Amino acid sequence: MDLFYSFESKENLEIHFQLAFSIFMNFANFWVFLMKMIYKFLNWKICLFVNFEVIFEFLVEFHLR
Repeated sequence: MDLFYSFESKENLEIHFQLAFSIFMNFANFWVFLMKMIYKFLNWKICLFVNFEVIFEFLVEFHLR
């Protein structure tokens, strides 16, 4: 293995690494954003459904007494 890299290849390697890293970070940020949106949407639906169910149950219990 050659320990003495030329400046050009080192710069090239750095540029490639930065490019790969930026692409990875963009993908990761997009994935996190997507998961957050899905989670918020599902959470909202579940909250709404649970609240309706709880309210319905409470009304039924209240009327049956």
